[in-house]
Amino acid sequence: GLVVAQVALSLLLLIGAGLFVQSLKNLKELNPGFQTKNLVSFTVEPTLGGRPKEWSLDYYRRLTERMQSIPGATSSTLAVVAVLDDNEWDNGLTVEGYSPKAGDGVDPHMQFASPAFFQTLQIPILAGRDFRVEDDAAAPKVGIVNQKFARRYFANVNPVGRHVGFGQNPGTKLDIEIVGVVGDTKYESMRDEVPYELYVPYTQQKWVNGMTAYVRVAGDPASLFPTLRKAVTELDPDVPFYQMRTLDQQVEKALITERLLATLSGGFGLLATLLAALGL
Repeated sequence: GLVVAQVALSLLLLIGAGLFVQSLKNLKELNPGFQTKNLVSFTVEPTLGGRPKEWSLDYYRRLTERMQSIPGATSSTLAVVAVLDDNEWDNGLTVEGYSPKAGDGVDPHMQFASPAFFQTLQIPILAGRDFRVEDDAAAPKVGIVNQKFARRYFANVNPVGRHVGFGQNPGTKLDIEIVGVVGDTKYESMRDEVPYELYVPYTQQKWVNGMTAYVRVAGDPASLFPTLRKAVTELDPDVPFYQMRTLDQQVEKALITERLLATLSGGFGLLATLLAALGL
């Protein structure tokens, strides 16, 4: 009876380990909706130290110009919410022509980005246009939605040219024009479903925040780390920057829970198998 119990337990643990390993393999092969190869990211915080909003915005402008001039860099961009970092920002929204049912408010995930965000991450633009440098605080407000958002809230109507507004109260001002539709991407992690997402230019917001920079390079992304560190330090040594890594490393970090479960279950399965063999 003891031997039968040992064999049954080891078999269950090995099956569980196999399922965890297969789940990890599937997640690693899953397409997040953007290209992680040859992409470097790091976070900058010019807002620390009580600097005014105008100074931080000018710093981001100078940082973008510096990143674009680095040899080996093909494109660069900035975003408030880091991708696949187990973090999210959602906001209540009113959509032109859409009347939500009770308890079914529009609450998409948000991304505040600079021009070339979709080019740098290689997210396809399916309709309309990308953000432009001219989309600043003095220009009319614009936004870009992902394909899932467009299908859910605009049905068969072309969303380009339609309007949305922050807030869900009656009379919410619909002052954001949809100028583009992009492909669906993962947001918080590889394991989560693709969310409804709205992208808006960070330059059209009343606030300013720390941001994550993304730089796409032609060769090995890790080889550009020293050059990027030097460029950011020379731009302003008092601005903190951290978490410089490749997007492949970020994907590996996002899968740490699944990898830990697969490793532990595999270890326990092998241990149980060894005990069953000794029992036999």
